[in-house]
Parts: sequence; C-alpha cells; structure tokens
Amino acid sequence: MLSTSENSLSDVSIYPNPVTAGDMLRVSSTYKPSGIILKDTAGRLVTSSNTAELNTAGLSQGLYIVEVTFSDVEGIVKARVILQ
Repeated sequence: MLSTSENSLSDVSIYPNPVTAGDMLRVSSTYKPSGIILKDTAGRLVTSSNTAELNTAGLSQGLYIVEVTFSDVEGIVKARVILQ
C-alpha cells in the first residue's frame, strides 16, 4: 500500500496483483468499499467502479495506481497494481 488516512485500513487487500488484462481487480476488506479509481502513473483517470470490483478489459499493460474509498470509514487506500 502506498498510503492510508489516519484510520487503520491495514486489512484492505487489492488482488490479484499482478492482474491479467481482462480479469477483475478486487478489493477485500472488513470495511465496505464504495469506489475504486484506476489512474495511470501520470495521475490521469483511466477507469472507475462503484463496487468492490474493477474490470480491466481493454486496458494497456503497465503500472497503475488504484485508489479505494469506503462508505463506512473515512480514508483512501492507494496501491500500485501491475497489469499484464
């Protein structure tokens, strides 16, 4: 994980990593994910989802930044994800 808020969000898993293009990127946590944002390394929005899953179909291989927000706790979890 790259960062979290002041709350302890250490039980958040973003998987699989690396992810194969076309597969679903998933978030698992005791908290309720309210959204996933996928950005390229320049910080540009690539795609997003309002669920705990994000479809990677049609995306180019490379390194991405994932940002996950939650409905029941303040904070954002950021992580690097490799798309193969």
